[in-house]
Amino acid sequence: MATDRSQQVAVLLDALEGDDADERLKAIEILGEIGDEAALRALRQRLAMVNRELTALVAAVGKLKKRLGVK
Repeated sequence: MATDRSQQVAVLLDALEGDDADERLKAIEILGEIGDEAALRALRQRLAMVNRELTALVAAVGKLKKRLGVK
């Protein structure tokens, strides 16, 4: 049974790197339920990347709004 869970976690961790946003979201949700320490590390790394992307997006939108005169 532990092997089955480990295999499930491995598949879900692979899904975190995929192109399909819906699959990534589902993998994140499931990893939150059944994940192990490796899943926790991977989710923390993903969270750090998402936070960096969000910061860059907010800055870019702010610059564009200012340059274009949009509120």
